[in-house]
Amino acid sequence: MQTSNGLGRWLEGRAEAAPGFLASRLLSKLMSDGTSAMPSTVFVVEPDMGAQRSLSWILRSAGFDVVEYRSGEDFLASLGDDSPGCLLVNLRLPGMSGVAVLEELGRRGLAMPVILLTGYGEAMAAVEAFRSGAFDVVDEGFDLAVVERVRRALGADSRRRQRSLARAELRARLSMLTERERQVAELIAKGHANKVIAYDLGISERTVECHRSRVMQKIGARSVVDLVRLVLLAADPDDESDE
Repeated sequence: MQTSNGLGRWLEGRAEAAPGFLASRLLSKLMSDGTSAMPSTVFVVEPDMGAQRSLSWILRSAGFDVVEYRSGEDFLASLGDDSPGCLLVNLRLPGMSGVAVLEELGRRGLAMPVILLTGYGEAMAAVEAFRSGAFDVVDEGFDLAVVERVRRALGADSRRRQRSLARAELRARLSMLTERERQVAELIAKGHANKVIAYDLGISERTVECHRSRVMQKIGARSVVDLVRLVLLAADPDDESDE
């Protein structure tokens, strides 16, 4: 008889094999049903007061909420656990550099998109920024480019958060399953037929069908294909790339 150590453990081994397109429509529905976009902020870290004032004016004129800082240390000290928005930071800062701020966000496990402002001819600095995980790098003075990059960064952050909330909702649904329902769901997701599941668990096919029906009802699956897709989607690690 085949027994289950829990759906979660099996899912961990299957997550990397789950193709993203399998559940894209289901994920989109969850995102649209219950995960409206959160208010986002553009955090601007610029040591030059004149440049900061000009950049903030342009961003506010484009409709963005802006919070200003003069140093990376001040920004990091005031940052919440996972504030929605993006960071626009000068590469050259007194104290911590822009790249150092970016790396500190990574150490804290924060996925906020970071746009680095660089001076003319700082190609190597741009390469370093991208290697450290920058969302984008923009030359100082290209104000229209900054507005467009900020719009893209905020969109990426919003979609990442919506995906994360949708997956959390799916995982919450899976947690409602009983142990037997988890066993049945695991075997269904492995592609086993009702007859095989009944034999493995020592129950009747009719009982398998009843468990399957309850599983589908609890997790919101309309078909067995949906059930498998939802299980695989819930197992996927959050994909923070959104280019």
